This record gives sequence, structure tokens and C-alpha cells, in this order.
Amino acid sequence: MKKFLSIVFLLVLAACSGQQNELDNFVKAYNGNVDGSLNAIDKNEIDEIREEENGKWQQIVKEDGKYTIEAKYDEDNNIIGYHIGIDDAESYETMKGEGFKASTAIIKALDLDSDKYIEGYVQAMENGEYSYEDGAYSISFSDMVIADDHTGLYINFDKASQ
Repeated sequence: MKKFLSIVFLLVLAACSGQQNELDNFVKAYNGNVDGSLNAIDKNEIDEIREEENGKWQQIVKEDGKYTIEAKYDEDNNIIGYHIGIDDAESYETMKGEGFKASTAIIKALDLDSDKYIEGYVQAMENGEYSYEDGAYSISFSDMVIADDHTGLYINFDKASQ
């Protein structure tokens, strides 16, 4: 029985460290793609995973008045994607500002096609919403527009079903 519990404990520990490794790899890749105008992600400031009505989320970085990046988790705490919300104070609709730059750093960190991303971004700005597939990810944009005013952009980078 003792041996069985030890094996179960090691499996749970390995699963948790696997998710931590995935997040660490994302943070390292993201930080390797930021330029001088963006702050690198500080691993010590990453929030704990929180459960909400629409799933489990973990805030990775929040730049007040600019953007927020979060990891998305399934019920077993496996990372299922990433999300960025870009604030309306940013000039995201003209592909400027820190929020836009942070979104392109995510694309590079996930090793996705930057040209395809820019095309999708332009489509979202023209149509309000747009989504496409790139490798193992589904990227979806939702531009919040009220009375011709852009009030924020939400971009999801969801892993394809496994």
C-alpha cells in the first residue's frame, strides 16, 4: 500500500510539474520575444490558478490600462490555451501599442505564423470577429465595438482538442 501511494504521489507531482514546465517554457519564450517597449513577465508575479464560471484561469501579466495575459486550464489543471485582453486605451485597432506588441510576442512564443496572425488581426478589425487555425492552435479575435468606439480586443489562443 505504501508503495502504491508513493507511485500515485509521484504521478501527481509529475503532472503538476509538467504544467509548470509548460508555463515556464511559455514565459521564457515570451520574454525572449519582447523588445524594449514591453516588460518581461516576472515569474514571481504570476497569480495562482483561479476557478470561474467559464473555466480556470491564471493571470500571467497585467499591465494596467494596457493588456492582461492569462493561461487557460481544463478541469485537470492542464493548460489549454492563452488569452490576451487589450484595453481600449491602447491603439490596438491600428496595430499599435503595447497590447498589440504583447499579442505578437505570444504568437512568437507559441511558434505560430506571424503573417497569418497579422492577416487575422486585420480581418478582426474589419469584421469585429475572426478566427483561424494555425498548427495546434485555434486563434480567435473579438473586437468590442460600441457605437463605433473600440472598447477592447480579446484574443484567444486555444489548443486544438487532444
